[in-house]
Amino acid sequence: MAPEDRRVTSRQLAAEETRRRLLAAALEQFSRRPFNEVTVSEIAQTAGVAYGLLFHHFGSKRALYLEALGEGARQLELAHVTDLGAPPGERIRQLFRSHLQHLADNPELALMLVLDDTAGSDAWEAFEPARRHAVDWACRQLDLDPHNDSIRMMWCSFTSAGDAAAAQWLRTGRCFPIDAVVESLINILIGALDGAQQLDPHSEVEAAIKLLRDPSATPA
Repeated sequence: MAPEDRRVTSRQLAAEETRRRLLAAALEQFSRRPFNEVTVSEIAQTAGVAYGLLFHHFGSKRALYLEALGEGARQLELAHVTDLGAPPGERIRQLFRSHLQHLADNPELALMLVLDDTAGSDAWEAFEPARRHAVDWACRQLDLDPHNDSIRMMWCSFTSAGDAAAAQWLRTGRCFPIDAVVESLINILIGALDGAQQLDPHSEVEAAIKLLRDPSATPA
C-alpha cells in the first residue's frame, strides 16, 4: 500500500471514530434531557471533539438527534428475545417482557424514545420501522392479516397505549412487577383485537385472542 493510501485509510478510521463518539455522546445527552434542552457544545464536549465536527459529520443537531433516536430504536429491537419453540401466546409475552426489561435497564433512553416529541414528526418516523417490524412479527405469530385495515388500525392504538403504559411504569419507579405489566399489555392487546372485530366482523381475530389468553395454547 502506498503512503498516500495509508494516510487516507488513517483519516477514514479517525473520521469513523469521531462520528461514533459524537453519536454515543448524543445518545447520552438526549437520553437525559429533551432535544431542545441539549446544546451542540455539550454534545461536542462529551464526545471530546471540536464543535464544528458535529456539523461536518451530521449537518445539524436535528440530524444527529434523529440518528441517535434511530440507534436507540435499533438497540431496543435487538433486545427483543423469544424462544422459537414456545407457543405464540408465550412468545408474545416474552417479547413484551424483553422489551420492558430493556426499557427498565435504559430508562432515560426509553423515555426519549417514547415521550420526547420535541423534534417533531421526524422523530416518530425514526422509531416507526421498529414498530412496524414488531407488528408484522406478532401478526405472523397470531396468524393475523397485517394488511387488514381494522387490524392495522387497532395495532396502532395498542402500540400507542403500550408506549404510554411503559413510560408511566418507568416514571413511577416500576411500581408493579414486570410480569404483571406484561399481562396488562396482553389484556390491552386483546381489547384492541376485539375492537378490530367490531370494526370488521370478517377480520378473523377469534383464534388470535384465544392464543393470547392461554400462553400454552397452540394454533389449531
